[in-house]
Amino acid sequence: MELVQIYIVGEDVSEDKDGSIIRSVIKKGEKYSNPNDGATVKVKYTASYNGNVFEKERELEFIVGEGDEQGIIPGLEQAVKKMKQHEKSKFDIKPSQAYGAKGNTDFNIPGDATLVYEVELLSFEKAKESWELSTEEKLEQSEIAKNRGTHYFKKENYRKAKQFYKKVKKYLEYETDLQEENKEKRNSLMLATHLNIAMCEIKLEDFSEAREECNKALELDPKSVKAYFRRATAYFQVHDHESAKADYEKVLEYEPENKAAKNQIVICEQKLKQFREKEKHIYAGMFNKFAERDSRNPYSGYEDGLESIGEWRNEMADGMMTLQQECEAFGETMPEPKTNNHGRKHQEDD
Repeated sequence: MELVQIYIVGEDVSEDKDGSIIRSVIKKGEKYSNPNDGATVKVKYTASYNGNVFEKERELEFIVGEGDEQGIIPGLEQAVKKMKQHEKSKFDIKPSQAYGAKGNTDFNIPGDATLVYEVELLSFEKAKESWELSTEEKLEQSEIAKNRGTHYFKKENYRKAKQFYKKVKKYLEYETDLQEENKEKRNSLMLATHLNIAMCEIKLEDFSEAREECNKALELDPKSVKAYFRRATAYFQVHDHESAKADYEKVLEYEPENKAAKNQIVICEQKLKQFREKEKHIYAGMFNKFAERDSRNPYSGYEDGLESIGEWRNEMADGMMTLQQECEAFGETMPEPKTNNHGRKHQEDD
């Protein structure tokens, strides 16, 4: 039996530090740099589940961030970004970064399976960082990233699509001192990016983030119909029908014949009417209940109210501000303590 020396055991290399990717280094790598997003990497790996190998010494080259096109699981892509050249490591990868609840029928991997990958990073070429690019290169890379995002969006891989759309923000967010032609290209790309991320967030049901992206889009173009419509959708999904209706009405300001907005306004009005009717019944029921009780005993509830006060206990003060903290919160100062002739401090009475 071959004995393998492990240099580092149990290192969490997952992006969220949630224990989903644990590395044990078998052979230390060379140099100090790691592959980044967009880097071209060449790896050799063996993958197993419960001791059974389902991919043996597979050697391939792929671009970090697009490995899924070649059957690379998300956890392996994240793992490679933590490796040095010629490093060899074992990775325990949890289901959330592997095949998830569905598993993989091609490899007979059941759902919620933790996989083990033994990986060697043979070589890599880093992608240029944003600060290394000229303005023209940033615009070019942004267009590529946007198209890749749209590619994944059409495949309903909304998380991956969002990653690529966010690359556009990384390239262009702080590129503001531009000549007119490049400024127009930049603003057009940023507007499309905010709108696209908003749609991804809606699909992923993160409606708060969707609204934020729509707000940023409206800063660039206050007449953006798509921004109003998508923000309205985000409001609608959290049952804020009043705000949703207002945004659908903004859509009609700029596109009076927009049928989708008209239909949604009708639905919002129906939802608001239902809510008001329900609210009216609730308050009517409460009023009738109190009126009935008062008719039986005008003082009913008085004793209960006194009894509910109870006795003061010290633990009731847990979490309350001290007087000092309250004064500081409102920009006030506490009176300075005075010292008596015996050197003891006391506070003057208010």
